[in-house]
Order: sequence, then structure tokens, then C-alpha cells
Amino acid sequence: ASTTTERGCVFRGLSEGVFVYIHPCKRKCCCALTMVGRVDIKGKGSFRHQGRTWTSQFAWARFKMNRRGDRAVCINKWCQQPLHLDDDVYPRFSDEEFDRMRDKAFEILSQRRPAGGHGLQPVRRVDAPKPHRSDKCSMCHHLGVSCTGHLQDVQGNHFNAPRRVLRARLQRMESDIENDENIFVLYHQTSQHVADTIVTTQEMKPGSVGLAGGGIYFAESAEETHGKAHQVGCILRCVVWLGDSKDVGKDGDEDMDIAKLLNDPDGPFDSVCIPRDRPEWVVYLADQVLSIDYDD
Repeated sequence: ASTTTERGCVFRGLSEGVFVYIHPCKRKCCCALTMVGRVDIKGKGSFRHQGRTWTSQFAWARFKMNRRGDRAVCINKWCQQPLHLDDDVYPRFSDEEFDRMRDKAFEILSQRRPAGGHGLQPVRRVDAPKPHRSDKCSMCHHLGVSCTGHLQDVQGNHFNAPRRVLRARLQRMESDIENDENIFVLYHQTSQHVADTIVTTQEMKPGSVGLAGGGIYFAESAEETHGKAHQVGCILRCVVWLGDSKDVGKDGDEDMDIAKLLNDPDGPFDSVCIPRDRPEWVVYLADQVLSIDYDD
């Protein structure tokens, strides 16, 4: 099932009450509905399993409006899994916390405010968050991205992002990979020892400074890596998803990071292009480097 808004945005149903949106207005649309008549609220919950109890700030409950329209009712709680176990454990909320979550859900549902629409904070840099096992959280599995809205770049810097931003980025990436678009073979030069580690772990080792800030820099050919790399000796051939690239000019932008790309009013963007005689391409998130091998 699908429906179309006044702005021409198509909402396609995935399951009951859960929709994705496909819009012609190039990510400038404010109709970022993710659910119809339901809302997920995050709260502090306790979990108990085999005599062990722990608390989490990332316990979720889903609410909908009752038939009279005067009260939000809980219809689901998102489970987590204890470490090293496969059992699902559902959260328990204190009366005070559950009342707070229910009141917040009622406020959102009664105003018919779209989830992921107006009033969301942009992507911003934050301190390292508390550990959260996304692979053990059913909410993360349901969303396809971290329910904490957490991003970590190749420098180890931490960012918080609205979940709609993370979902939109993931959808762009998956669509491009499926259609073989915006994926390029690029080259990176480093020392032999570092190259061996990179190929073994399939993880790039970025520099901390550069014309476009701390990211992973690539050239368009093996020959063009000469004179650019800080360490030399071995050239790597990498398959990289560039997505939508931002042209930062020949002088670059030393303060560039993933937050500036995703918050760009003309974006969001996924990578940077430095248009010199030998162009350079820069990415800031490790998952954009799809494969790494030695150049023959």
C-alpha cells in the first residue's frame, strides 16, 4: 500500500504502520513520516535475565492513540539481548518513567507531528557515548541503523544524528551498491607495513590532517598517488562508495568532517572532491570503503 502527500511524496508501506518515503523534492521535503498513527519513545528501562539486572537509556516502547483519542496506549516494547546469550529480554519501566513516555507519545500523536520531521537537531559532534550493543538490540535491527543515532568517523570522533538522516544515508548507499552507481576504483599509497595491516583487517588508517580535514584520501590512478602520500612504498586499489560528493575547491576545507557534509543545506553529501590537476577524493566513514587490495 502507498499514499501520496500534497507535495507529491510517496509513502510506501513496509509493514503495518511502518512506511518509507520516496520524494521528488531532493531531500528538501519536510514530510519525513516513518510511521502512521504510532510513535516510538525512548526511555530508561531495566532488564532482568537469570538473576542479573541492568538498566539501559535505550529502552523503547511503541504507542498509539486509543479509540477515544484521549490517551496513548503501549502496543510494543523493544527487546534487547544479554551479552553472549540469544534470549530476548523486554524492558521494565518505572511508573514515573512510563508516565513520562506515555505523555510524550500522547503529545506527539495528538499534534499529528510526523516522526523525523520538524524540530530535529542537525548532526553534531559529541563525547563518546556509553556502550550500546546494536547487534543485540531489536530496535536497531528494526531500524536498520543504530537506535542511539550514533556515528563514528575514521578519526574516532563521535557524532549524534537524527535517525532519519542515518536511514536516508543507508538507503542511498544500498541503492547505489545495488545499481552499481557512485562506486569507483580509487588508489591510496602508504608504507608496506601499514598496507599489509590494512589489507588484512580491511580497515583504512586515515591521516589526522589534510586539505579536507581528517579523512581517507584517494587518487584516481596509481600514478597520481605519488607526491600525495605521507608514507610511501605500497599502492592499494580500493572500491569506494562516494555517494553525493561536495566540491570544496582547490584550497579545500581543513575543518571539513562528516557533520558538515550531512548538515550542508545543499546536501546531504557523502564525500568530498578536491578538484586539482590530480583530483583527490575524501571519505570520512569507514563503511564507504567496500574492499581493499594490493595494486598489481
